[in-house]
Amino acid sequence: MNIKKLFTFIFLSIFSVASMAANLSKDNDLGSTLASSLQKLGEGQMNILFWKVYKAEFYSADSPYDEKSYPKALKLTYQRDIEKQEFIDATQGEWVKLNSHFNERLVPQIQEDKWLTQLSKIFPDIKENDVILFTLNKEKQANFYLKQTTVKQNKPIDYQLIGSINEPTFGDYFLSIWLSKHTSEPKLRKKLIGQ
Repeated sequence: MNIKKLFTFIFLSIFSVASMAANLSKDNDLGSTLASSLQKLGEGQMNILFWKVYKAEFYSADSPYDEKSYPKALKLTYQRDIEKQEFIDATQGEWVKLNSHFNERLVPQIQEDKWLTQLSKIFPDIKENDVILFTLNKEKQANFYLKQTTVKQNKPIDYQLIGSINEPTFGDYFLSIWLSKHTSEPKLRKKLIGQ
């Protein structure tokens, strides 16, 4: 009887590990699958003075660009190291610039602060050649994936889900940094949306 229980335990353990590995594999491929199932509308280079910061690529369900079309994805391939706080500060700065074009704030300051806190928990320090993939689905769930360039045990690291924000107004507000008509980088916007 004890041997039967032992074999059952071993079988269930192996089955559980195999099931978890299959689910993990699904999660790893999710970001790249979503981006590849969408149409690439455009790409552009973000520079600060003479330094390359990242290459940006924008994907959408529809072409030409329609801001109300979902799902959509923004892929950022970093060309230099970026500390988490640099990313948070840049995001906040871009939102301040966007809001300066309007008589009242697009989003209440308290909401924006909440999102910045959430982003600081999601966003890691970035190394050169790392990729951040931001996806926004039809339900307006925003997901962040990270693809690192380092190799562990001779295997490249695929996209890993690093965080989600499930508030319906966040995703488009985040993407407005690149896609708003009032973006601080209008030339990059035109390239991203294929104009």
